[in-house]
Amino acid sequence: MELQVGYGLVADEVNHHYTVRVTTPRDTQRKLLPSQDGPNPSSWARFDVLLNEGELVEIALENQNGVLASRGTCTVHGAVTLEYARAFIAGVQFFNGQYLECADGLQQ
Repeated sequence: MELQVGYGLVADEVNHHYTVRVTTPRDTQRKLLPSQDGPNPSSWARFDVLLNEGELVEIALENQNGVLASRGTCTVHGAVTLEYARAFIAGVQFFNGQYLECADGLQQ
């Protein structure tokens, strides 16, 4: 299944050179965030992962030195039916006080 992770801020003009880290019950993967153009699907990091309904997934941002910038968790909810999951993460908190917004196929 494809897990898509996008940067959650549209107007961040500073390139932070972030890496996205995804941890599932089975493994941990890291990928460079291609850009910080949040709504643009070509700027999302895409992971090929095995996700099962109800599992907890941790998604984190690391800076170019490997230092944790932010992280959060989502529960798989509907991704198996959709055949993909999507989340948005940022280095600063969203309006709801979270760094991670669980979207399609995931829930907080």
